[in-house]
Amino acid sequence: MNIRQFLISFENEITEIKLRESNQKTQALETINYCEAQLISLKAHILSNGFQAPDDEIHFFKHIKPIVLSEHIYCEEVLKYIFRFPSIDTETQRVFILKQIRTKEKFILKHQDLLIYLDSGCTTSDNLFFLRENKTFAMMLNGTSKFMDPGFITNKDVILAKLLAYKKFKNHLHNEYYKITKLDKYQHQDNNIPTLKWTASKTDLVELAYALHTSKAFNNGNSDIKQITTAFENYFNTELGDVYKTFSELKYRQKSQTKFLDDIKANLKEFINKSFR
Repeated sequence: MNIRQFLISFENEITEIKLRESNQKTQALETINYCEAQLISLKAHILSNGFQAPDDEIHFFKHIKPIVLSEHIYCEEVLKYIFRFPSIDTETQRVFILKQIRTKEKFILKHQDLLIYLDSGCTTSDNLFFLRENKTFAMMLNGTSKFMDPGFITNKDVILAKLLAYKKFKNHLHNEYYKITKLDKYQHQDNNIPTLKWTASKTDLVELAYALHTSKAFNNGNSDIKQITTAFENYFNTELGDVYKTFSELKYRQKSQTKFLDDIKANLKEFINKSFR
């Protein structure tokens, strides 16, 4: 197993699951099963083969395992949210979401020193944080006990995974909160504010959404495609349907995979050129 190539294959498969499954619950379940299988495989490989050098071990527990485990934890949180979401009234729903956000923020704040350390690019504590031989305590974190084997854990890899998952889940919660409150907002908005309706094709809007997503144009790249397309549906009063299926169709276009982007680029260049005349 090539550990350093593993992440590329993993991320491609996660993307394929999202393309195949438009139902959020089914998508989460399939992702959890895939992540669990990969973690079991990685664990068996590590316990059997170890690492060639400490730097390889640090790289794995700092950059590989936390990514896989965070996707697992994130999808577990999504499932819990779906099952526990109240159906009474919008106010109860808002309270429920805000409580979830505060809980995640509390954990993130508690471990913000680790985030600061990682964001700074510092490596001075990597040996302490991401080498198994330097474990100083046993961690029992909810939802991760099956991956707590002493030979497959360091001081910080599980905490890092939860931080990554909770940051992503917070974005999901904010998006859910927006969807619930948008009707009240629109009911009280100023009538002078123009309403925009998307009148190009739905495929064009999906193409634009993916272009902005891959360019990391929203939330410093931390918004997923579902959040972006949901926001577009809300802003432009349209329904995009199965965006993953639409994207799959875009990939197999005969002439141009980016027809809409090509057209708007050409139109803008023509407009700019005319402005000089």
